[in-house]
Amino acid sequence: MNRIIIELDKALAKVDFTEETENNTFTTYVSDNRIEEMVLNFGNNIINSFSVSNIEGKENIVFKDSKNNSLTFIIQDENQEYGLDYISYLIDRYNEGKRNFYEEQKETKNINIALSTTDSYYEKLNDNTTNYVLYVSNDEVSVAELDFARHILEELIFNTYQNMTKKEIKNIILIGTETHLITIPKILYLKVYNIIKKRKELRKLAFKKEGN
Repeated sequence: MNRIIIELDKALAKVDFTEETENNTFTTYVSDNRIEEMVLNFGNNIINSFSVSNIEGKENIVFKDSKNNSLTFIIQDENQEYGLDYISYLIDRYNEGKRNFYEEQKETKNINIALSTTDSYYEKLNDNTTNYVLYVSNDEVSVAELDFARHILEELIFNTYQNMTKKEIKNIILIGTETHLITIPKILYLKVYNIIKKRKELRKLAFKKEGN
């Protein structure tokens, strides 16, 4: 398992890189090509989780791949262009991997969507069940995570015009269609449903303008 920790402090970055038993530490500028290389190499893997936590006033953003290699950013100052670019790149790679995983597994019968304050991941439990756990920070789900949940519900339910049954058990919404059983927290379902509703209204408005 490899571990990279990059502590960003304005223009400077302290890098702690552990590869198996060998450890290297150095301090450099955030624009150093070595950091860019580390981020790009890590991003070439399938990133299957990222999480954010606040430790002693510093944001710790942790990315992990399927082999449990990790790349951690510790941020002292949010206004750091290069550091935020690196993080955005890895989040994009995470979302890309998650979408690809969904395309491969969307025929799975049971789809569980859940929320977590400690981690974000997706996994196939068996031939019939897939879990998607979305990350919550400061009681908020990120736009990217909401968009992913929206994509699932639109594709599997609202765009297919299937017969649908819905019931609530302990703040969990269970949705049954002709092909899937989906579980999703009520609070997340309401947020996503409002986004889908607004998208439909905007589409109707756009068609009206085109047809006058």
